[in-house]
Amino acid sequence: MMKVLAAAIMAVILTSTAASAGFGKGSLNGTYVFSLRGFDLNDNTHTGEVAVLGVVSFNGAGKFKGTLNLTSADSGGDQAACTTAVSGTAGSYTVASDGTGTLTLVLSSPSSGTLNFNLVVQTPGGATAFLLESDTSFSAVSVCGEPINTMVLTGGVQSEK
Repeated sequence: MMKVLAAAIMAVILTSTAASAGFGKGSLNGTYVFSLRGFDLNDNTHTGEVAVLGVVSFNGAGKFKGTLNLTSADSGGDQAACTTAVSGTAGSYTVASDGTGTLTLVLSSPSSGTLNFNLVVQTPGGATAFLLESDTSFSAVSVCGEPINTMVLTGGVQSEK
């Protein structure tokens, strides 16, 4: 009985170690659908929704690039939509051995500012990763030319594989 229990415990430890050892920047490599949704406050008075959808390519070494379509609409009647390019120097990410990490997105014209996210890669193969915005200050962020005072975005990336 003790040998069976010891073997079972070793199997769990080895499985857990093998799974966590597979995570790293290389977990995200290739082409992914990039999708975010959330809420914002602009002009310090109007609440609204923000959505982001695009295709990005992760290089497996901490950089990504692509094209994102952004849209926002607020309670003041303003609505905007635009496309922004993410260059290989404007998109970066980290992935720790446990699958958690960060993603930084620098928006280009007609949007502007830097958005930071907590990231969780679901499996070492990197088919899916979840994103939650981690910013607490938006002094220089705009979406399609609309200044943002505060914003919360959640979503993720899904491999096209």
